[in-house]
Amino acid sequence: MNQPLLSIQGLSVDYVTNQDVFRAVDKVDLDIADNEIVGLAGESGCGKSTLAYSVLNLHRPPAFITQGQIRYRDTSVLDLPTASLDRFRWNEVGMVFQSAMNSLNPVVRIDRQFLDVLHAHTDLTREAALARAEDMMRLVDIPVSRLRDYPHQCSGGMRQRIVMAICLALEPRLIIMDEPTTALDVVVQREILQQIHELKQRLGFSVLFITHDLALMLQFCDRIGIMRQGRILEMGSRDDILHRPQNAYTCQLLDAIPGRHLFGRTWQWNQTEEAAL
Repeated sequence: MNQPLLSIQGLSVDYVTNQDVFRAVDKVDLDIADNEIVGLAGESGCGKSTLAYSVLNLHRPPAFITQGQIRYRDTSVLDLPTASLDRFRWNEVGMVFQSAMNSLNPVVRIDRQFLDVLHAHTDLTREAALARAEDMMRLVDIPVSRLRDYPHQCSGGMRQRIVMAICLALEPRLIIMDEPTTALDVVVQREILQQIHELKQRLGFSVLFITHDLALMLQFCDRIGIMRQGRILEMGSRDDILHRPQNAYTCQLLDAIPGRHLFGRTWQWNQTEEAAL
């Protein structure tokens, strides 16, 4: 791989309290190339979201990045001053947060929420910002008239696409998606993933896709990392993870997929290693 768009090296994140120190991310290495979708799968509480927040340096006490580097192209993210960090967020790297469809302000119309983001990060006039919002609504196949709606007037799938549209409005090169299809039915999940893939092909951004649903990830990602207890146990292509897993925990996640025979099960693992999990 050429110079990665994003490179995380030896990253550790600790949660510090008066009584104890809990390590949520433990010496993680992760690279993401241009126009690549990298998945991060693992059980709840394994550190996926903590890692995602680190990329944008969004942590607040009691969470602290205690070691490691995060580089975006030639820029050290953790060394950016506040003003530069504000420009970096959303302009270079955007994020669709967990439970994103519930993150819209329920008492503010959708157009106002677009304008708030665009005015905070660009010098666009109100007319130009509204035109940009209309373009983004068309991009995610939502009628422009919906800009005058409140979030509760839209379905869950529409709200999810609106959040994606707001994130894409600043044309970031990397988008972090933290459980973007949680609480959506399987039909809407597939529609959302197809749209993300189509937008990536059209706009050329990269994606860090975070979920506990390995079956979903196997249909969508170029490379997949398996995370457990703050560490990435293995990283490989979709075919490698499906057919040649190297870790017993990965095999257990594969075995948990309903109808897994549809993927063509071929993996084997050491039973002694499995017993140690």
